[in-house]
Amino acid sequence: MLKHKIIGLDVGSKTVGIAISDLMGWTAQGLDTLRIDEENNELGIEALVKIIKRDNVGTVVIGLPKNMNNSIGFRGEASLQYKEQLQEALPSVEIIM
Repeated sequence: MLKHKIIGLDVGSKTVGIAISDLMGWTAQGLDTLRIDEENNELGIEALVKIIKRDNVGTVVIGLPKNMNNSIGFRGEASLQYKEQLQEALPSVEIIM
């Protein structure tokens, strides 16, 4: 059994899909979809921090889209920037790409 739950994020330019694991770490269920506005730097970090604290999350997994040649394109760069902002808000939480 896990000590903390794991949350998975699918970061887009308009929404962030959120799934959360059970305490066994065997399954994940869709939890919520955050509405964001990437263009205006409204990323929903505050709402995500509340969810992470409320649900006792210890690890965040963020999807890292890559091109067919394994290079990181525009959406991948956006996901990496999202990670940096979330890590600033929650330095004690492990974030995996």
